[in-house]
Amino acid sequence: MAVSPDISGSLLRPGNLILGRYELIRELGRGGMGVVWLARDRTLQIDLAFKFLPDVLRQDKASLDELREEAVRNLRLTNEHIVRTYDFIEGEGVAGITMEYVDGWSLAGLKVERPAKHLEVAELLPLIRNLCEALHYAHTAPKVVDLFERALGKVLFIDEAYRLAGGS
Repeated sequence: MAVSPDISGSLLRPGNLILGRYELIRELGRGGMGVVWLARDRTLQIDLAFKFLPDVLRQDKASLDELREEAVRNLRLTNEHIVRTYDFIEGEGVAGITMEYVDGWSLAGLKVERPAKHLEVAELLPLIRNLCEALHYAHTAPKVVDLFERALGKVLFIDEAYRLAGGS
């Protein structure tokens, strides 16, 4: 289901301060579960990704509970190839998850930029190795991912509601 990423009208704009702590810098992406922004945590003095639920889901108790459970599950995953979740945030007309900001590129984006519209096997091998390490680590985790590659060539998982267990 495509969901409008409109989150409480004009709250999501560069420079806005969310909950007196998170300064929004720029939008990173949009999807069915909301919008992700690069934000500066003024308390910890770090940049992070802030995944906001759209209003229609924020107002739905089941969606909020699912996001909260996702945050709790992801807090248990600490591996260099899995994006760290920091917190579940709710209040002042917003709900979302704060997580590690990955300064990199999506594999889908890299593929589209290529003339042949695919990545070469030699490019994929180190990424697959990192992917396998992360899967081995998180083999009992209920959710996994979208992939991002850092400048260091590491693959990190970012939760996008794909259920590894159960395959749905």
